[in-house]
Amino acid sequence: MASDLYGRTYKITVGSVDITGLRAAFSIKKTLKKEPNTCTIKVYNLNEETRESLSDSKVVNVSVEAGYQGNNSLLYLGQLRGAASQVEGPDITTTFSSGDGDKAIQSARLSVPLGPKTPNDVALLAIARTMGVGLGNVTQAATKLKATGVT
Repeated sequence: MASDLYGRTYKITVGSVDITGLRAAFSIKKTLKKEPNTCTIKVYNLNEETRESLSDSKVVNVSVEAGYQGNNSLLYLGQLRGAASQVEGPDITTTFSSGDGDKAIQSARLSVPLGPKTPNDVALLAIARTMGVGLGNVTQAATKLKATGVT
């Protein structure tokens, strides 16, 4: 675990690569909404082989732990979205972006059994209820669908 000011430590892992010994910065955005939490990690001077292997990876987990002198807590765990490297002065920086639950969200499926002549407004409301989201403007949209006769 790398040590920084005042005994701070961190451990960043991307796939099987431990990035702990390098200069790095990270930003984690957490939300209570039904969207993925995100993390952006900027790492300085990864070797070329590591940069290439991580940019070609399919499903790679990303974890960020931080704390003080060996007492780290897991702050973030997600999947790698992408990696990009660029030259910044004397350094080569690699920026990793990730989201937690991205793969699950992308592959999620919804099954709403409806009859062949179910009106669009009824189908729209049934889908919203099955998704477990608040109806919000869906009821207005369903009313407009019904009024316009869209089938």
